[in-house]
Formats: sequence, structure tokens, C-alpha cells
Amino acid sequence: MTFRRTWSTWAHEQGARLKIMARVMGHTKVDTTINIYAQVNDESVRAAVAPVDDKLFRIVQSRTQGRALNP
Repeated sequence: MTFRRTWSTWAHEQGARLKIMARVMGHTKVDTTINIYAQVNDESVRAAVAPVDDKLFRIVQSRTQGRALNP
């Protein structure tokens, strides 16, 4: 990974605005910044998916426990 890709990936993960990232990198189009330079890493995917997984697990668990109590 190049420094430009590393910087844009980290900046995006930290919530930097895309227009600002594009300007810092010298791009006239945000598409160039996000589609070519910003990468998605495994840790970002896990962090994004974890809250959804937890909520779904709690829903399934509560419904399963409810059935066991009320056959």
C-alpha cells in the first residue's frame, strides 16, 4: 500500500470529509479519492458489522428464550 492509499484510508476511517480528503490529495473529483485511494481493511469491516451482529444475536436469543418459557 502506498502512502497516499494509507493516508486516505486512515483519514476515511477517522471520518474525514471526502471533499477535504480530495482537496488535500489534489484531486478535482471525490470519486478518484474514494474509489482509487481509500481502501477498506478487515478491521473496519469487523467494526462496522459487530453492532449489527450483536443486535441480531440479542433478538434471536430473546425470541428463543421466550419460546422456552412459553411453549
